[in-house]
Amino acid sequence: MRKISTAFHQFEHIKLHLINRIGPLIFQILRFHGVLEQKRSAVGSKTDGDLPVSEESIASTNLDALAGYCITEAVRWGNSEWELFSGGGDEVAESEARKIPLATLFAFDSSLQPVTELQVGEGGWREDIGSELQRWIHGES
Repeated sequence: MRKISTAFHQFEHIKLHLINRIGPLIFQILRFHGVLEQKRSAVGSKTDGDLPVSEESIASTNLDALAGYCITEAVRWGNSEWELFSGGGDEVAESEARKIPLATLFAFDSSLQPVTELQVGEGGWREDIGSELQRWIHGES
């Protein structure tokens, strides 16, 4: 049983390493093919330029989000620091949290694009993929 557990953890480490390496590449591919700009203008953006996030933007997320469950909560903590969770972020155990390139999440769920309009310290939640992002500011009730 110990060998299986060790092998699983090694696989997880390799998988996360690969995700971190391909995130910026995914961002470039999406930008090259115009996917990011098209989606951005479709959600009512004022310009058709690049998204207001850097390629180095990192998102803390949970295993449910990485498994494909709908991301329902997002918070922007810095210019390139985000939290995007499936379910409430306060319910995520530290052992289930992962840091990955934000571009990786955009590659799998283009409906997340409105979170790029959040200001630092601002967050939002939604019921499902098709629902509108409801904004809130950290520290407000």
